[in-house]
Amino acid sequence: MGKTSWRHAPLPADWPRIRQRVLKRDGYRCRLQLPGCLGRATEVHHVGSPDDHGDANLASGCKPCHATETGRANARRLFRAPRRRAPEPHPGMVVPHG
Repeated sequence: MGKTSWRHAPLPADWPRIRQRVLKRDGYRCRLQLPGCLGRATEVHHVGSPDDHGDANLASGCKPCHATETGRANARRLFRAPRRRAPEPHPGMVVPHG
């Protein structure tokens, strides 16, 4: 894995085989279809969990779409603050009873 990778866990040893199977399944067409899409898929994107390498969690994508989706997913992961307790109403707010 290169130094520019966002991946925290390694891909499985058979990733090249999985990648080719997914690209072939999708007809080498980008399934992400974001603005700037090139149409021809050369990469495989994890739609959900980055640790789930099952076919249902993988979609073919062109380089720009894959980079955009990977950036979005990582931004959501990095900037999502875990909520420790339910929010409380502001003390000056009147809460209706009933």
